Amino acid sequence: MKEVVLRKDNAVSPIIATILLIAITVTLASTLYSIVGGYFSNAPVLTPHANIAVVNMTKIGANGVGTGSYIVYIESVSENVSLSYVRMMVTLNTGNISTIPLLSIGPTGTNLTAHIVANMSKGSTYLSPLDFISIKENSAHQFVTRIAFIDTASSGVIASAYPQ
Repeated sequence: MKEVVLRKDNAVSPIIATILLIAITVTLASTLYSIVGGYFSNAPVLTPHANIAVVNMTKIGANGVGTGSYIVYIESVSENVSLSYVRMMVTLNTGNISTIPLLSIGPTGTNLTAHIVANMSKGSTYLSPLDFISIKENSAHQFVTRIAFIDTASSGVIASAYPQ
């Protein structure tokens, strides 16, 4: 009869196999997180900041009545802000508030209300210190009390000023 010898031949011990499985799992998980993690960001949207000045150019006639004229100068901007995300909010002495996207204000004039027209000199589609907005009123009964730029992405106020 032939003698059979059984030999126990372990290639890798169970402890080493467990460590290898954990290392492979951690490597795959970290790779997957670095690839897909950017799509699921919960970072808050920050509101950019700007400085504006509103100059009152209104001239009162001899009869004591005049039509309002204002120039909004954009003095500085904290970062590149697309005009498609900015709305101009004009507050009148009557309490009426008009908002309009800055991108829709052109050099030929855009009506904010039936009596107020805004023109913008813009060289690009971004808010820039080179831009200014002129606002003219056709009614002696209304005048601007405050102008603000609102960021639609964060719903925050970019800049606000009162006519001087």
